[in-house]
Amino acid sequence: MGVYDVIDHEKHLSFLAKVSLVLFFFLAVVFWSPVFPGLFSIPTGYLYLPLMLLLCCALYLWKGMTSNELFIFLILLLSVLVFSAITQSTTNFNRFIFIPFCFYICVRLARERKIIERFCDWLTVFCIVAIVLAWISFFYVLAGGEPQLEFPNPDSRPNRLYLTSLSNAVVGGVIRTAFIYDEPGAFSFVLVVAVIIREMLAKSRMISLLILLGGLVTFSLIHVMVLAIYVFLVLSFKFKIISALALMIVVIATFGDPRFGFFYDRFDSDGDNAGLSNRIVQLENFYNVIVDDPEVFFLGDYNCHVREEKRCYEHGDISSSPVTPTYLGGIFLLIIQVLTHLALLSLMLKKRFFFPAVAMTLLLLQRPYFHLLGYQLLIFFPVFYMLYDASFLKRRFS
Repeated sequence: MGVYDVIDHEKHLSFLAKVSLVLFFFLAVVFWSPVFPGLFSIPTGYLYLPLMLLLCCALYLWKGMTSNELFIFLILLLSVLVFSAITQSTTNFNRFIFIPFCFYICVRLARERKIIERFCDWLTVFCIVAIVLAWISFFYVLAGGEPQLEFPNPDSRPNRLYLTSLSNAVVGGVIRTAFIYDEPGAFSFVLVVAVIIREMLAKSRMISLLILLGGLVTFSLIHVMVLAIYVFLVLSFKFKIISALALMIVVIATFGDPRFGFFYDRFDSDGDNAGLSNRIVQLENFYNVIVDDPEVFFLGDYNCHVREEKRCYEHGDISSSPVTPTYLGGIFLLIIQVLTHLALLSLMLKKRFFFPAVAMTLLLLQRPYFHLLGYQLLIFFPVFYMLYDASFLKRRFS
């Protein structure tokens, strides 16, 4: 199905289908930006919850809900309520209450080919514009440009606008751009998911390659790994040559320049700045925590939710590694994490889904944010689509 077919089909989308598409795009891609809480002092959940409920209502009126979908929704909702009651934590309730709604949205939309095609087109345009603006910001800072404004991210870290892109990471005069997101890794996550969806739908690989190459401006190690896998395992020989030349130009322009040392040091396994060193530290911190307090493995860090900052600072950083879901959500999030990775492992056996499944697995090893707004939709939407298309799930839950 080509782009023109999608555009033609969109003319026949019902009003509720169009409302669902627009709401889903903004919830999955835009509304979890720190701009809203940071600049306008509006908690993200205050925007997100009513829009998610509106999307669920639109989907229900448009497509209804099968008995199996209702059963899964109620099981997840009950699990959230029971887990929150056991831990007596409103923080856990606020963290996880979106998950049942997310699953219903993704299960329902993953079966709508016209919606998926149009979402992919919109996301592609969004990513291309974002990359152009991110590179403008990169060269602006490289030339000595200063930020125009500053505001706090939801985690209280400062975020700054550098002409056309946000960033909370400027190292030695080099910016790691985040576009509208809280950090460069989040921007890279969106770009890689765009390529995953494009690959699922057999879209132009030239455009997908340009998105991955353009995303190097985030200086994300996982982004580089996904790009390498895409080049060597997916692309034709012609695109391999194009990629090699592009990367050669980038390396020649930056290698040896001390300003970019922070990036190349991440490939030095012996250096303090090694790419996996902070993840290893997080694994060690988690191990130390569960040795001292095994209850954390089952119920998460709920004992610290009574504090004003809602965090156990004495545990150290356990914010973005494979053990983060267990640390935050105990056995509840661990089950969701394990089931997701098992689904991705099964999808790797399907040749056409090998790269999407591997790329998503890599993303989730570094950023396993199954409970975070935006991330959860970008995770489960493509996963459920692949499960349906690969016939691992029935097209109809009935």
